[in-house]
Order: sequence, then structure tokens, then C-alpha cells
Amino acid sequence: MNNCRGILGVEMMSAEDAFSMPELSDECVDAINRAAKMFAPEYPGWELYSRIVRGDTIFDRRLAAWAIGMARAYVRARKGNGHAVVAPRGRRNNWVSQAGIDALEFVITGRYGDPASVTAERLRVWHTKYQRIRGELAATMAVGLKNYQAELEHQYAAVIRDARLVA
Repeated sequence: MNNCRGILGVEMMSAEDAFSMPELSDECVDAINRAAKMFAPEYPGWELYSRIVRGDTIFDRRLAAWAIGMARAYVRARKGNGHAVVAPRGRRNNWVSQAGIDALEFVITGRYGDPASVTAERLRVWHTKYQRIRGELAATMAVGLKNYQAELEHQYAAVIRDARLVA
């Protein structure tokens, strides 16, 4: 375990170590609840973060549904110039859903299961388009996860500080 010098100079467990434990402390639960209030209710921050720090790679339908919904919303979005990210006729197949799931897999495991060219050929979509969308989705998910992690660690430090000041 990594210990770090916390607020008031007291040794404390690092946030990542604290949140990777099988049994979460009251401080962790409090920090998770505080961090959740800072994000949209639909954002599965804790579910995604806990999978990564605990090394859990089992398929999760809730996370997959979120990734698919995010992918569908992303391809329907408009760029700054008013053009669609993906033209309506290009969104018809199930390749968008697969790009979302692949991006989620990359964020959790750090790698894609198959190269973009193999998946794109199987789904009958242009491989450069598939690779671009999959990469943009993975980057967006990773940034969201980093924001969640920063907020969670901030809230954890605040909970620990508040507990020490009261004690």
C-alpha cells in the first residue's frame, strides 16, 4: 500500500488504495456520495473507477449501456461548423454501439480487443471512420474518468480532513 503525507502532516492511505479495498470505509462511502453529486446522475463514475482500481474486467451491462448511449449521442452531435460528426446515413448500422463498447473496453483495460480494421470489416463500415470515432469516444471517456478521479480524491481528502478536525 502506498501511504502519503496528508493534510495536517498525518500519514494516510492513498485514495486509490483506499478505494480498491474489498470493504470500503465510511470515509470512502462519504467521498463517493459527495463526488456523485458533482456529476450528472447518469454518469457511472464510481462503477467505472472501481472497476479500474480493483482490476475487474468482467462485462457489465450497465456500463455497456452507458457506453452505447454515449456513442449514439456523440455521433448525432454537431461540430462547431454545424456539420454532423457522422452523417445520418452513416449511423444506420450497429457499428456505433460496437465503437462505444470498444472505447469502454479500452478505458478499463488499456487496450482494444481487436484492431479497428478487423472490427470495421466485420461490421461493414469504413475502417478509418470506425477508428476515429472509437478513439474519440475512448478519449472522451478517459477525460471524464480523470475528472471523476480528481473529484473523488478531493472529496476523500476533505472527508479525512473533516474527520481529523472533529476528533
